Amino acid sequence: MKSLKLITSALIVISLSSSLFSQNKGKKKDSESGSSGDSSSAEQASSDSAAPSESGAGESVAEAAITGAASQPQAESAGSTESNPVVTIVRAGLPLSTAATLDVSKIVKIAKASSSLANFDGAIAQVKAGKLTTTELDSIADSSLKASASSSGFSAAVTAVAEDKISTEQLDDIADSSVKGSFTDAGFAIAVNGVADGKLTTTQLDNIALATGSDASALEDTVEGIASGRVTDDDLTNLSNSEFADTKAIYLEQSTNVLLASSAANIELGISDTTYKSSARGYLESAVTLADQLLQDVVLSSDLPTTDITLSNINSADSGYTLELVRLLDKYGAFGKNGNALASSVLGSSFSTEATGTISVSNDSTNDYLTYLSTLTGKSSTFHDHLSGKSVIDVPLSNVKLAPANTYVLGVAGKTSNIDVNSKLPEVEDTDFDISPSDENIYILGAAKDITTAGAVVFDNKNDAEDHALVIGAADQVIVSKSITYKGSNLAIGQGGVTTDTTKESVINQDRALLIAADISTGGNLAIGSLGQLQISGANFTLGTANETSEGSGVWTSDEDNLYLYANDLIEIKSLTFNNARLDDVYMEAITINLKDITFPSTSDVFLRTRDGTIAFETFSSPTVGAANFTNVIHPDVSSTKLTEEHFDRVGDKYVTSHNAVSVGKF
Repeated sequence: MKSLKLITSALIVISLSSSLFSQNKGKKKDSESGSSGDSSSAEQASSDSAAPSESGAGESVAEAAITGAASQPQAESAGSTESNPVVTIVRAGLPLSTAATLDVSKIVKIAKASSSLANFDGAIAQVKAGKLTTTELDSIADSSLKASASSSGFSAAVTAVAEDKISTEQLDDIADSSVKGSFTDAGFAIAVNGVADGKLTTTQLDNIALATGSDASALEDTVEGIASGRVTDDDLTNLSNSEFADTKAIYLEQSTNVLLASSAANIELGISDTTYKSSARGYLESAVTLADQLLQDVVLSSDLPTTDITLSNINSADSGYTLELVRLLDKYGAFGKNGNALASSVLGSSFSTEATGTISVSNDSTNDYLTYLSTLTGKSSTFHDHLSGKSVIDVPLSNVKLAPANTYVLGVAGKTSNIDVNSKLPEVEDTDFDISPSDENIYILGAAKDITTAGAVVFDNKNDAEDHALVIGAADQVIVSKSITYKGSNLAIGQGGVTTDTTKESVINQDRALLIAADISTGGNLAIGSLGQLQISGANFTLGTANETSEGSGVWTSDEDNLYLYANDLIEIKSLTFNNARLDDVYMEAITINLKDITFPSTSDVFLRTRDGTIAFETFSSPTVGAANFTNVIHPDVSSTKLTEEHFDRVGDKYVTSHNAVSVGKF
């Protein structure tokens, strides 16, 4: 789910006896003042009035130290502090002229808000450095106490105001939202940092306060959802809807993922039929429970997830895979931008009308779903017209397994992780080189949100026959910054990643594109696709490593393999290299293809499909939209120098080089 992050806090061991804020154990000698009723008595009386009636009762460590300094002095001891808290903060480093602007009650209030001596000392240091005024510090203390925040909340507020990221007025608004939502100290800190970092406004925060409540993890997830654009202002309006306030609690009992719960509530709010509404709630509650179980955040470094979904699971009457679950996942964004249209096309009127119950899927092969690609991509023509009807992709859905998650993080930083997938993609018994599609298997690591890499990953599989595919896919974004090696055969990487930027066909959106910036190696074919944009930069691809007679022999018992690249809007590739010559066909399709600093293997045939089927050269920084753009691109079978317009001939509706090594057409 999105996301059950652990919120931790460190316990600070403080020795009061050695602190500058240790309790006063002495007073001025009578010989210095002439009597015990000297001029400091007025200050002492003021200090006494600010101190609690019971020493330490309900006080923070910092407050106890400060009020201890303000309490009735005891017998003198070496290294003692002054009886006046103003003197105490002066000794902590604050100039006397600045300290004089704070009366004792304000110092005690700041100490109470800070919770710890470290936080108090840090706040005073910001004032000393000129980054905070005493008035601002006083306001920070007021807001923190209003929000019942201490420790991390106070510290976050001090930092945000000191760095001019928020004003004290904004901080007070955050405190009001914190009271409204009963935020914890951690929640207040998340809210402060979210506004300070520009992830949300105070108005947006106020709208989600009731929805997230005291669940700091839910608040953090919602803030990140707003920052990434997955949560819109319309969603926030629903979150603050008075009716939602009633339904929200029901769904939050099923899931701590507030966005998943709010998705269910939003579905219910949109139901007009009162009869259906009463029956739908039970289905939606079950759907939230199941989705919560399926959509966990997974770090994959050794063992595969234990949960698999297949067609037989979905069609089971008691599986819990209902129309409401599909509607919920669609609302959550698990199917991408065009998910609703896709689900309506696949499931028919039972999905689009207010019907309840289990899903009935009649199509039983991957080939049956290729016709829906145009619905998913929003394009009238896609590469499916090249594949439709071909037996190579006619795999029974019962042979397709999905390991769902909310997010996947592949690998662990600083090491190479080995993950064995042989149990999911075993070799077909009595196999030969002409595998029947009915024997082929597909295993999908599928995320409803994002997939990222933290460290190098090797997917081990002793089965290197071309009878299967390992698929890594996410509805939102895939970022490959560490190497991925698959020792089986075919590997596919894909994402939804739709972007609505006006420049989406010419400029990469780093927050939405499928990003490849690391080496990828696979035993067979490699396919990479995005419903938005695809960027490959500084990567090395190695294909066809399986079926070598012996390691290092350079002799293989299988054919050369292919590279397939697809993006709805833009493919941008810079500095891509190929590690061996076992590359046969290279197929790319996007509205715009933009290539730079690439040398294709001499054995490869390259076919590029764009919207207009035109060609342009030396245009990488400002590509021609709808064309295949070449900047320092070499194909040795054409020329040892970079491709230019002179290398292409117009043949029908295509541009073709000698030997048909590079072809450009339109879709």
